[in-house]
Amino acid sequence: MPEDVGPGQMFTCIVPAHVLQPPTQITITHVTQITQNIYLMPAVKADPGLQHSDTVAKLPTPLEMQRIGDQQRHQEELANERLPPMNPCWCTCIGDFSPTDGGARWELPPVLRSCGCITVNKMDLRNQTFSPVTRQMSIEPCACIHTNDLLVPPEVLVSPGCWCGGCIGTLEVKDRRPQELRGSRPKIKGVVRSTGCACINATNVTVLEHGQRLPKNFLQWVFGAPSATGD
Repeated sequence: MPEDVGPGQMFTCIVPAHVLQPPTQITITHVTQITQNIYLMPAVKADPGLQHSDTVAKLPTPLEMQRIGDQQRHQEELANERLPPMNPCWCTCIGDFSPTDGGARWELPPVLRSCGCITVNKMDLRNQTFSPVTRQMSIEPCACIHTNDLLVPPEVLVSPGCWCGGCIGTLEVKDRRPQELRGSRPKIKGVVRSTGCACINATNVTVLEHGQRLPKNFLQWVFGAPSATGD
């Protein structure tokens, strides 16, 4: 307390936020009579230098995106996290299933089966983990028409598997990371295989870095937050 401040008087102390510490426990031994009505004292004027800033937050640069992704992958390796297992079976006549909707996190099953007439599988695999035994997941639909819409990080590889009875089977992979990061891949931590039985079986894969905002024209994706603009 400043030396020229007496009991009951108010004073202002401005310190940087990082030096604030939780208050220590104080034992009251006696009460000093207040000689001045502190409630009638004039309010402390705000410092003009502490006015609200109009600076707009900038999007992370490609190098910052890669650093965030590397940090995420490193933390997963250290934690060896075991998430709850995802439901391995889905059944619907006409409709889609989004097990990762709302940011849900799971340990992916070795085999993910779905059954229906027209089915769509929408999954964001950027924050999911693979079984430490298999380190892969096979998507096996049984439908007339089936579509996989997958968002994957660069450390997850998607490849076609064995499928039967199909007239048309396609696998399309688009790397939507910043131009500086495209073509580079970290150590592969898991593999997703597109298999199953369907007359038309299409798999659309979009590669995004951890923490990267969804690109434009991704309004069909709903992961608990509105779609944002980006490259």
